[in-house]
Amino acid sequence: MAERQLAICESSDWFWWFGDYNPSQAVTSFDQLYRRNLVGLYLLLKLQPPPQLDIPLAHGSNAAEGGTMRRAQEHL
Repeated sequence: MAERQLAICESSDWFWWFGDYNPSQAVTSFDQLYRRNLVGLYLLLKLQPPPQLDIPLAHGSNAAEGGTMRRAQEHL
């Protein structure tokens, strides 16, 4: 079960949503889910989850364009 939970954490889409260039509601949802999955992994390993997992890592922005990734930029 721990290996399955680790695979869930490793395959998370959280990394695509990280950053202030995405909408805050989406970032908050993905951030909470990702941290919850990490807590689940610690519990399956019979370890105490570190208190840092209670702290959100990203907040997004209310001024974000939306979408799943940062818009590509041309470099000249």
